[in-house]
Amino acid sequence: MANNTPDKISKLPKGWGKLQARTAKALLNIEFSNLEAMIKSLDLEIDRLEAKLSKTNDEAEQALIIKESADRVAEVVARHVMRMRKKARALADESLEAELEELGIDPARTRTSASRADAAAAAAAGLSYASVWASTALSVILQTEEGQPKVRRSLENQDYRLERIAATETSRAFNDEHSRGVDSIADDESNKEKHWFPFIVKRWDAILDRKTCAICRDHDGDIVPLGINFSNDDTPGEVHPNCRCMSTLIPLPAFYTTEAA
Repeated sequence: MANNTPDKISKLPKGWGKLQARTAKALLNIEFSNLEAMIKSLDLEIDRLEAKLSKTNDEAEQALIIKESADRVAEVVARHVMRMRKKARALADESLEAELEELGIDPARTRTSASRADAAAAAAAGLSYASVWASTALSVILQTEEGQPKVRRSLENQDYRLERIAATETSRAFNDEHSRGVDSIADDESNKEKHWFPFIVKRWDAILDRKTCAICRDHDGDIVPLGINFSNDDTPGEVHPNCRCMSTLIPLPAFYTTEAA
């Protein structure tokens, strides 16, 4: 950035604070509503798994039952993650359009539908959780000396992994879509000739609470020009699993002076 341009804006301009808070709340709603649906689906699979395991004491048969269950779990998790990512992308489009309207810029742009990256991420999340599901259930069987193994409690103890998947995937899809939109604005040569272009920047917005990591806390308020990455090539929503950061388009204070003039 130029020497006369700040590299951090600690407080959002009037209007942007409410917009950012509204977007963060909507993203959480996507995360929690789909997480609840995913857990309910897996509860049904636990019932199904326990019912099948209760019919045999043969460990080889039980292992096969668990493998088949894990395959179904992979599909369930992948389906829910895909749904989350689609909704998060739609929210990112709506958020960016609202930011552009607040800036007085034509929000017309091509929206991005769910991509191959979403499908790959959903499949990877499903396989990852299914692996934990299978190893957890098998561990219960091996530790049960007599009687039928009870896997429900052990599998329910893995719900925190589902919470992490939901938080991570919604945030990453939102930020990926928002970044695509911002990049399309920065790549549009006709925009670079307009008076507002040098005064619009991306701001890193972290949710500041006891869960916020040092990296995200340090980035909060950082600003960079359109088309430029944040320092260390860090990306909001991708610093670590469960990252809740996002970026927002905001005007530099000089933009108001320019507009008034």
